[in-house]
Amino acid sequence: MSDASLRERQRAWESTPGDQEALAAYIAALRSAGEPVRPNLLAQRVFPPRLIQPLPGWSLSATSSEEPALDLAPQPDGSVLVPEHRSLWVSIKPSSGDLEETWAALAEREIRNVEIECAALGDTSLAGVNGHPLLEELVLEEAEGITGAGLAHLAQLSSLHSLRVNHDVLEGVEALRLPSSLWSLDMEGPGVGIFPQVPDAQCRRG
Repeated sequence: MSDASLRERQRAWESTPGDQEALAAYIAALRSAGEPVRPNLLAQRVFPPRLIQPLPGWSLSATSSEEPALDLAPQPDGSVLVPEHRSLWVSIKPSSGDLEETWAALAEREIRNVEIECAALGDTSLAGVNGHPLLEELVLEEAEGITGAGLAHLAQLSSLHSLRVNHDVLEGVEALRLPSSLWSLDMEGPGVGIFPQVPDAQCRRG
């Protein structure tokens, strides 16, 4: 996308800041141009209510202008009614590191914010992540088996703006190519380098 087109989308949104379609078009234009999207811009989005059928083991929570975090309980049929929200999170504790079906299910349900806690996670666990192009925030807990080779699968995700890897056994990341959309990065480990292209990067050597 040309700079002129990007500025046009920006002006269209700034002239009607409450217009969700104009905001979505501006965010899409930034991503198409390979530009990071500021978190405060994403926080202005409002998504309509919807019904979601989660997979077993999923815990859903939503944030809105009124509720910073609202846990969503399933209905008798197992579905979850999601109210109007600004973000929708799913917390997953899989029994194995095989996440191929999980990524496909997350993409189908358009769940953009994901936290996964599983000691069995490995590099192949992230192999199917490119099937979820809408992924925006990813938190990996107890992921000692994830190395730079696994995180490399994230490189083509043009919507990913926040990544947190909560363990200190990370190897092979010094030459890691991260998504240009990434705004916030939090990881630590003996091989962690410096990522000046990420505006908010907390990279701690273990």
